[in-house]
Amino acid sequence: PTPAHYFISLLHAKGLLLRNFTQNIDNLERACGIPDDLIVEAHGSFNTASCFSCGKKCTDMDAFWNQVKNDLLPTCSCSGIFKPDVVFFGQSLPSRFLDLSQQDFKECDLIIVMGTSLTVYPFASLVNYVADDVPRLLFNRDAVGAFRKAAKFTIKGEE
Repeated sequence: PTPAHYFISLLHAKGLLLRNFTQNIDNLERACGIPDDLIVEAHGSFNTASCFSCGKKCTDMDAFWNQVKNDLLPTCSCSGIFKPDVVFFGQSLPSRFLDLSQQDFKECDLIIVMGTSLTVYPFASLVNYVADDVPRLLFNRDAVGAFRKAAKFTIKGEE
């Protein structure tokens, strides 16, 4: 995990994190201690896997990854193939992302956006889901999306 992941973990530890919405599929949020119920993975995750045929969840991810490392296809009891629960191009986003984005952004009193180009939709539009009076804070190399024109303050670090 990076210092940014640990910053999110610190927000959780202080009781300030409503939810962490992420496009990442790498499980780094979990690695720094953010609980599963506070993580919303818009593009899925390598943390779980499901059968491509019947939809059954893989119950032993250690065995799954051992098979993958040994160039074997992890198979389900139905003889289908397990795949990590990541969203491929053309697949729908997880319902958890859609449901919680509608719920959480109504309750949000500050939105922090970090490390993104804000070009992939619908994720890029989340900053617009909060009320107009909710502060938006961007930690990023460049101003992106709605932050390009609407930023009240900009602090540039060293390149």
